[in-house]
Amino acid sequence: HYLQANKKHPPHWQALFFVLLLALFYALSDELHQTFVFGRSGNLRDAMIDFIGIVLAIAIIYKRKIFK
Repeated sequence: HYLQANKKHPPHWQALFFVLLLALFYALSDELHQTFVFGRSGNLRDAMIDFIGIVLAIAIIYKRKIFK
């Protein structure tokens, strides 16, 4: 497994920041898309919930020392 084989090379903070920005963009664009779907509505709160979930997932990965 790649992550376990490269434990001595943690990802750079710049890469993690990029992933977080990309995830936030995806969450926001998904909510925007929902405004065009009949019966759905976009909600900034939902995008923030998605983003918080992504941040928690990254924190759990670090806690389990997959990247350390």
